[in-house]
Amino acid sequence: IEQITDDKIDTEKEMKVFNDLYLHGYLNKNSPPMNSRKLLAMGKTLGLKDFEILDSSDYLRRVKQGTEPDNCIIFIENANSRIGHFVAAYTSDNADIHYSDSLGSSNSKRFIDKLKSTNRKIIVHNSTSYQSDSTSNCGYLSLLFLVSHSHAAVKQE
Repeated sequence: IEQITDDKIDTEKEMKVFNDLYLHGYLNKNSPPMNSRKLLAMGKTLGLKDFEILDSSDYLRRVKQGTEPDNCIIFIENANSRIGHFVAAYTSDNADIHYSDSLGSSNSKRFIDKLKSTNRKIIVHNSTSYQSDSTSNCGYLSLLFLVSHSHAAVKQE
């Protein structure tokens, strides 16, 4: 985390976003519910490349077409509700999809099964939950997963 601060954050706006990401993502503190517009703005402020927020059906459609964004936060809506949960996925250079759900993979088993039916290699990064069911910081945790991957990819070049 300290390396991201030193290497990536150089404006006050970026520092505010990073501080929120640190508090609600890395430190896993609860936050008010997040919306897609705020998440998108935060990801763009932090410099995520080819970054989008999609609902689960749009993401699945784009995976089938091979046009999914490199970095994506996916909104999985609860049945018959506008309430849902954010998860994250990035596509590696060899077209593997790396997936993370802060509530654990069993939380989104149906979505993972649909992803696997696209015949793409799916790599699930966590099987256990590191977010409480009673909290609403899944957007921050999803963004942290993508920012961590993006930073790691830059450092390996």
